[in-house]
Amino acid sequence: MSQSRPPTSTGGAIAMVLVGGAVATGVVTLIAAFASYPSPEMLSFRTSTGFYLFNCALCGLVTALGLLLCRPRGPLPPILAAVSAFVAFEVGKRIGATLALMIGLERMPDGMMSAIMKPHFNKYLAYELLAVVIAGGIAALRVGTSGGFGPGGQRPPAWTGPQPAVGYGQPMPGQPMPGQPPMAHPGQPPMAPPGQPYGAPAGQPSFAPPPGGAAAPGSQPPPPSGPPLDAPPPGSQPQPPEATPGGPLGGPQG
Repeated sequence: MSQSRPPTSTGGAIAMVLVGGAVATGVVTLIAAFASYPSPEMLSFRTSTGFYLFNCALCGLVTALGLLLCRPRGPLPPILAAVSAFVAFEVGKRIGATLALMIGLERMPDGMMSAIMKPHFNKYLAYELLAVVIAGGIAALRVGTSGGFGPGGQRPPAWTGPQPAVGYGQPMPGQPMPGQPPMAHPGQPPMAPPGQPYGAPAGQPSFAPPPGGAAAPGSQPPPPSGPPLDAPPPGSQPQPPEATPGGPLGGPQG
C-alpha cells in the first residue's frame, strides 16, 4: 500500500471490521452447513479436526481482510477484529448446523435447537481461538505498517545518526563564520559585508551622505565650493579712486 494515502478514521476502520465480520459469518455458515449435513458421504472428512481448523482460519482471515484495504490507526481495530472473528464463528456455525438439519431432515428434532444454541466448553472452543489470533494478528500487522502505533498516530522520524555538537563561540549550522559576508538566499542578490553597501568598490568610503546632509563619522568633509571663509563680504571692498579729468590719479592738470 502507498504510504502517501491519508490515514483511515476510527469510524471507517470499525466499519471495515464489521463488514469483514459479516462476510466471515456467511462463509462459516456455508462451511458449517456442509460439515453438519446428515449424510454418510465424506463424513470422516467433514467431521475431522483439520477441516474444523480450516474453517477457523478462514473465518479469521476474512474478518481482517477489510482492514487491508485501508490504513487503520490505534489499537482499537485489532481488538475489534479479534472479537468479531470469534462472534462470527460462533454465530455462523450455529446457523449452518440449523440449516443443515432443516434441509437434510426436513424437520427439527426435539431438543436439537437448544442443544445447538447451548455453548459447549470443549476442545473445539480452543480451536476457535485460531480465528481470533489470525484476525487480531493481521489487523495489528496492518496498523503497524501504516505507522498507527506511533505517538499521536504518526510514525516517528527516522534516526540519521549523532549530530555534531556546537562548541562555545562557534556559529550555529547555517550561519556565516566571523569575518565572512553572510550568504544570500536562493533568488536574492549577494549580500555585502558589514559596513559596506552592496556594489561599492573597495577603497572608497562605505557611506555617501545625501545632498545637504551630515557626513558620516570618521569621513573627511568635501572641499568648499564657495568663496574662502576669510574673504570680506561683497560690497565691503574699497572702490578704486575715480579718475579726474586731466590725470589718471587726480593730479594737477597740465
